[in-house]
This record gives sequence, structure tokens and C-alpha cells, in this order.
Amino acid sequence: MSSRAREIGKRVLPPKVLFWLRSIRERYWDAQRFGEIYNKYTSEIPSFPSRLSSPKRLVLFYPETPVEDSVTYKLCALLGYGITNVPDRNFDIAFKRRDDTRFNPDELSPLSDDLPVINRGSIDISKRHVNQVFEDVFEYKLGVDPCTYRGEVVAKSNVNAAHDGRIFECPISSSKVLEEMVYQKAIDNTTRDGMVVDYRVPVHGEKIPLIYLKYRPYETRFSNRNSYVYIAEPEVIFTDDELQNIISFASKMGIDFGEFDILRDNKDDRMYIVDANNTPFGPPNGLTGFQELEALHRMAASFKNLLNQFDKKGHGSQDSVPASEL
Repeated sequence: MSSRAREIGKRVLPPKVLFWLRSIRERYWDAQRFGEIYNKYTSEIPSFPSRLSSPKRLVLFYPETPVEDSVTYKLCALLGYGITNVPDRNFDIAFKRRDDTRFNPDELSPLSDDLPVINRGSIDISKRHVNQVFEDVFEYKLGVDPCTYRGEVVAKSNVNAAHDGRIFECPISSSKVLEEMVYQKAIDNTTRDGMVVDYRVPVHGEKIPLIYLKYRPYETRFSNRNSYVYIAEPEVIFTDDELQNIISFASKMGIDFGEFDILRDNKDDRMYIVDANNTPFGPPNGLTGFQELEALHRMAASFKNLLNQFDKKGHGSQDSVPASEL
């Protein structure tokens, strides 16, 4: 990496991104490879100063601003887009963001009803709602009645990001059923070496840019700490019909931008969407620094295309941007 590129990077990149890049360089020191990846992301670096003072695009996130560890924050930083939480600003794109299980549409009252807003229709990502939409789209069930189902069941909190799943045998008596919990059939997603593998699937409009394969020990299958993670092409993991159903599921959930947790059952070879997130953090832990950068680069193209579709000023609304041109 040239000293000029390094000095320009210090002036124009957000401090969080600079710290992130430095930590990757220190942990995975390979000067030539790191330089190639860094330069790929900063190929338009001469234009970055003007972007910061007068960014090419200004994205309104409302009612909450994305935190620095969120995927949207990192993608906007890499694309040179400005972020605001003030609806009176002259923004280009509106993005509904509320890091919670349910959303009250009245919170968007400062925005006009006819304004295109990314994720405007995503108002419920509870496990119970995920179960129902999944059944409607895929035409087979994940959720079960624990009083009548026979076999292993997972009980987990209905709210998002609790990571409190536990497995037990059913049926159980109605007196043991808890309203705040949802009950799903236990999915056998174990591997030959005793790990479990979850698929984390980003969805940007009608595009799935990549799949994360997240591996954990069976004993900590419900934790959020991965042993290691691989990145795969969507077509390698899912059939064409499954990919189309994932997109349909996102549409019925009102999610234009989000990530889904998907398991494949060794017993019936079917895939099950077990969780939906419309404010994802990431990329997931367990990736190397280079993999994180590669994942963000690949997602940046489909993220930019999604924003094109919602640009109220019509900037490049018909453009499709391949990753090689970012």
C-alpha cells in the first residue's frame, strides 16, 4: 500500500473503518495481499474528500441511526455514502431502521406515505411470525404444537436475538407451555465431525449476494460464537426453487434488506428459515480479516443496486452495478 493511499485513507475514511483495517493488517499480516484488497476498496479514493463534504448520496436511516458494527454502516462507509438521522435533510434514500422485534409504522409519520422507504413493510420479525410466513411460502411447517408433537422440539424466545434455545422431548402438558416462547421442530444440522452448520443468508431486494456457512460445536449450537465461517455461492447451497422461495419469504416479511438464519435438516433434506433480521450486524465472527473485506465487497454491489431502486431523486435508478465496478 503506498504512503499516499495510506495518508488519504486517514483523512477520508471513518475512524471506525480505519481502526478495523489496521487491526486486520496487524492480525493477518501479508502486505501484498492486504494491499490488493485495501486498494480494491479505495480505488476511487481521490474522490472521497468531496464525498464526505458533499457525499454522492445521503441515506436517511430513521428512526434509528445504524451503529458502527452494523452491515449498513460498513457498506455505506465503503461506498462513500453519507448517513443522517434527520428527515428534514435533503437525503436521497430513506431506510427504516429500528433494532427491535416489532415496529410501529406510526414512527415513520415524519416521512410522506408515498416516499419509497427500504424495509418500510417490515414490522414484525418475531419467531412466531417467521414460522407462519415460512409455512405460507414453503408449504411445510417449522412450528409445532408441543402438546401434540412427538419428538425433539426447540423452545426459544419469541423476540429477536435472544439466543436462548433449548431442546426437549414432546409432547408436554399444556401447563408447561409458555406464551413468551415459540416451539419448533428440532433440526438435525450436524456435520460428520460433530459440529453444527447454520446458513446466514443476506437478502438485498431480489438478490442473494452470498451465503455464510457458520460452524459451531453441537454443545453451543444456540450461541452466537462461531468456530469458523466459510463463504459460498448461493447456488452451491440451495436449489433454484429454494432461492426463489427465500426471496418470496423476504417479500412477505416486508424485508428489502436483511439476513436470515437457515438450517438444513439431515433427516428430510429440507431447508428451514428459523430467524429473520432486518438490522443485521456483521459480517459474522469466525471470518478472517480478508474474508470480512471480501464479503463486504461482494455485498456492496447488490446493496448499491437496492439503493438505486429506492433513490427518490432517480440517481442511477435503472443501473445495475457489478461488483467488479465498485
